[in-house]
Amino acid sequence: MLGRTLLVALLGCLVSTQPAHGFEALQLEIIQLPDVRVLGKIDKNVRQYKIKDGKRFVTNPYGSAKAILFIAEETKKYGSASKVSTRKFKMPSNYVGSSIMQYQHTFPNGHKFSLFQGKNFTALGYYAKDGHLVFDVLNGGGAFSAPRLWGPYDQLIGRNYRSHMELLMGDGKLDGMGFMKASYSIGYSPVLTEEDFTRYGQLYNSAVKSTLNILLKQNDINLDNYVVSKSILDNSNI
Repeated sequence: MLGRTLLVALLGCLVSTQPAHGFEALQLEIIQLPDVRVLGKIDKNVRQYKIKDGKRFVTNPYGSAKAILFIAEETKKYGSASKVSTRKFKMPSNYVGSSIMQYQHTFPNGHKFSLFQGKNFTALGYYAKDGHLVFDVLNGGGAFSAPRLWGPYDQLIGRNYRSHMELLMGDGKLDGMGFMKASYSIGYSPVLTEEDFTRYGQLYNSAVKSTLNILLKQNDINLDNYVVSKSILDNSNI
């Protein structure tokens, strides 16, 4: 692509004893802009998200849903309870209230988790060693949210900031949603670099697996026989 040419009008006074029509003349300068490099094109026939088990993710999902739910239940069982503000979280528009219950617990391997529960909403939080909170919405983030990162309303939260969130839209035609051919709302998703998606996704998955292995050995439990407690996902009466 050849460089573009931009005409920039710079106000200046020309030496003249008789300004035309009372206005000062304009001095024009031609500036040659550098070539524009095209890094890639968006293919409208390719989804900008992944579909796994009917749910939506902006990356390939990190973690095992069953393992995450098991850790969530153990966190609530042994965690210290408190009520915290939802101000630092990006909550779904239908969430009622400005606070949420938090159950925080540090497991024997040193990994710290928090279960956040409000009416019709549950999220598991993992505290990375660098101080970031990985926020995995388990339910309540819309029809397409589910355990595992990175789906609707999953977030990365620092000490003084939260990851930027943008509304993710789905393509009804590409997704084969019957008569609905137009775009539809999936929910707000985090805007992170590929490095951060990968790094914190792997840290979360590793912490869940490590903690799970310890708990299964301690309690002589087979995860295949584990049934998710209603107290984790059926919280409509909170």
